[in-house]
Amino acid sequence: MQKLRHNLPAIFTGRLLAFLISFFVGISIANSQIIYTDVIPDSTIGTLDLNNDGSSDFNFYGSSWFGHCGAEISATFINSYVSPESGNQIANSGVYPSALSEWKIIDSTLTWSGASNQILISTGCFSSGKWNDTNDHYLGLKIVSGGNTYYGWARLSLTFLYAVTIKDYAYNSIPDQQILAGESPCVKPDISLTGITLTTSASDASYQWIDCETGNYIEGAFEYNYTPAISGSYACIVTTDDCTISTDCETVTIADTTTNVYANIFNHSIFISPNPANAKLKIDLPFTSASQILITNLLGEIIYSENLNSIENELDISEFKDGVYLITISNSSLKYYSKFIKQ
Repeated sequence: MQKLRHNLPAIFTGRLLAFLISFFVGISIANSQIIYTDVIPDSTIGTLDLNNDGSSDFNFYGSSWFGHCGAEISATFINSYVSPESGNQIANSGVYPSALSEWKIIDSTLTWSGASNQILISTGCFSSGKWNDTNDHYLGLKIVSGGNTYYGWARLSLTFLYAVTIKDYAYNSIPDQQILAGESPCVKPDISLTGITLTTSASDASYQWIDCETGNYIEGAFEYNYTPAISGSYACIVTTDDCTISTDCETVTIADTTTNVYANIFNHSIFISPNPANAKLKIDLPFTSASQILITNLLGEIIYSENLNSIENELDISEFKDGVYLITISNSSLKYYSKFIKQ
């Protein structure tokens, strides 16, 4: 997964630059509404729906074949293409789509083309296109929706194997109004780790936690906090009205669990059995000092909480729903984390 580029100083600098550019060219962007989408993880995909209305606006694809450069020289030819859909267009400097630098103004003053099969990169006997050896540049986009024209951008990375990776994209939802390449309303939310529970700083948003190692969404992880069942690296995708962006990835380490879970904490042992469990869960502690047990589900919701004062303890879990649960056992000086399965 990508490391997000945005931070507060960068956003401030970008907005200041956007203001200065707009001032000197006599264009106001004060009323703009930028709708931004961070592709998480960066995706090599065939289509792009710029305004997220469920319809494809641009198609990306590639081709390769074996040929000859002259009578005796053979070569592998590899091309990457982009084709606009439904009257949409691409910023095009002559024959090839432009690879725009950050903060380039995207508006009606650019040269636009609605032709199919526009070549991003071409290799073989020689290289052509504006995207050779180009990463993290911007494709200027223009779409027509509901009879209105909207300007946007997509940040791309290309390889000589004709793979087009889309990293993020945005458009100005005000018709006929400019957007700057890379312009975004997003501020990356923070992520914190307390024990084994992850929390994002974002509020008034929708949430989706993901596994950073696989890029997969975690089923049911829709809250601002998340307690994983296994060790790994995790992040939260945060969506507001005009922005979808991810936190950084955070690593969580959880003690291994077997049929009888054994953990050595300062030369002490805690045993939890059976695992999986059905009606009763036995917890043996190495100390008699007052301890507290806290059981949560994978959403971080507290299911059970009790003070323990015995070495041998038995909990009634018959009313628990089937699934994976996380256990925290703590006293004044020690803390232990584990998990069990109810079935």
